[in-house]
Formats: sequence, C-alpha cells, structure tokens
Amino acid sequence: MFRKRTKLILAAVLLCFAAGMFSMSLLRIRDHTTAFTPRVWTSQPSTSVPMYPLHPIDETSEPIRSLHAVYVKINGQAGLFLLDTGASDTVVSARFARTLQIPDQEIQTLQVEGNIQADTVRAFKAQSLQIGDVLYTDFLVMVLELEHIQSWTHTDLDGILGGNVLNALPYRVDFARRTFTISEQIRIPPEQAIPIRLLSNHIHIDAAVNGRPIVFVLDTGASSTLLDKKQLDFLFPQGPPEAELAPGKVIDINQETLTDREKLILPNLQIGPITESQWPVTLQDINLLGQDFTARFVLVMDPRRSHMGLLLSE
Repeated sequence: MFRKRTKLILAAVLLCFAAGMFSMSLLRIRDHTTAFTPRVWTSQPSTSVPMYPLHPIDETSEPIRSLHAVYVKINGQAGLFLLDTGASDTVVSARFARTLQIPDQEIQTLQVEGNIQADTVRAFKAQSLQIGDVLYTDFLVMVLELEHIQSWTHTDLDGILGGNVLNALPYRVDFARRTFTISEQIRIPPEQAIPIRLLSNHIHIDAAVNGRPIVFVLDTGASSTLLDKKQLDFLFPQGPPEAELAPGKVIDINQETLTDREKLILPNLQIGPITESQWPVTLQDINLLGQDFTARFVLVMDPRRSHMGLLLSE
C-alpha cells in the first residue's frame, strides 16, 4: 500500500428535520489530478437506466424522496449509487469495497483535510464502471464508511456517483419518469440553455436573488436549497427577511449531531429563464441549488458545451 499526497475536502452530509432538508454532498478534491478522470467508451449512441428514489423512514424524512440512485457495475459488481452532482468524485462504501476484493497492493492512501476524523482515506483504481451501455475505465475511486448514512436513508446505498463520471458525457435526468439517460445526441433548446462552469467537477450556475448576482452549485444530492449566510448583506442591503430558527440533525462523514438551522424565504430566485417567488432556503456556509428546485423539472446537462437546461416534463 503506498501513500499519495492528494488533499481532499469532505463537506458535511446534512439533515434538518424541522427545515426538511437533507444534503448528501460529500466531497470535493483540491489539487485534482487526472487519476480521477475516467476514460469513456460507448457502444450505443444513447443509453437509459431506471432511477430509484430513496425511501423515507417517517414523515419528517419525506424530502429524501427527491434524492435518486441508479444501479451501476464497478469491476463487474452491481451496486446502488446515489446520483450526486454535488460530489466531485465517485465514492464506494467500505462494505461494497470489500465485495470487490481489491488486493492490498492496489489500495492507495490519500491525505485529506476537512471534517473527517482520520487524516487519510483509501482509494483504488477502478478497472471499469458501467452505466447501461456506457463504460468508464481506469480512474481512482474513494472508499468511505457510509453505514450511518445507509441506516438513516433506509437504503442499501453502495456508493456515490460523482461529477468525475457524470460530467464525462451529456445526460438527462427525468425525475418524474425516474429515468437517467446518457447520450452524446442530447441538445438543449437555445432559449432554455443555462450557462454553467465546471470547477473541480462541480457545476456552477449564475443566478440572481433579490435582483443581485449569486452563484449556486447544482447538487442533486441535496434535498433543499442552501444559501451562504455571509452573502445576506450583499443580497439584501436594506436588511434580509426574518429568519426562523429550527432544530435539526447534522449527519456528516463521522457522526450525527443535533443543532439549530436558520431558514428564510427569498422574495425571488432566478435561475436562467426560471423565476420563483417566495422561495425557502436554509442558511449554511455554501450556496447549493437543491432538489426542491431541480426535481420539478427534467434536468438536461451538456458539460462539453457548458450548458444545462431545466425543462418541463412532457
């Protein structure tokens, strides 16, 4: 086993019961290397696979129904993976990694920083990851303990499908029909195209709140939209709307903790051609566009042309 000096930042996995919010955005990688970038092979012009919503345990967990997973094969082994544009890279659970029987000499140790108790995580080079007829080969996959997340979501999640795989080809996510499609033939109507920027495999979207510019990260692993509390003074020079304090539970890489979260109502939120009034957000330390906004549409992503679309379901 050898050591590689790659810095990772692991963000919080967050649930607010009273605020009705759950975020699965796990990680982004600093000093990202091509070792995490897969080669892509396609045998068909288009491939589609079914999506499966996560199941809530009780009524307070209802928002996790907006989170979806798909079955993929890693090194020929099938597993259920969360579809998460908020994660920069693909992760497997420690339990799933054991089923792959990776030889010790092929396990790498990566140095990390952030909200994780250890200062290293394990990784291995996946020979293949298959979604339908699309094959991704020869890239690093992280191994993390996900048991407490599996327990809370009441779902046998085997891993997280992150941006290094998702952004390799254009794709379409039809939440209403629960279908995930990968196709180089995907096109977005010009009048509905929303410019995006890919930074460390995260999708950055220019938006407007209260008529003022702001940038969100698209996160299909977050059930609700988050707003960076530090930007309130800029967005609302005359003073922000009154926020409500609500108890909640934070589930991160290490543990579950109870805490309070602030929630407020935005007078308006504009994403490309879409404008919403009286939109609820939870105050945090990052801007994430969550599934409360996105899952009402068909999400169409064209990373190569730096555009996305939020289309009405047919």
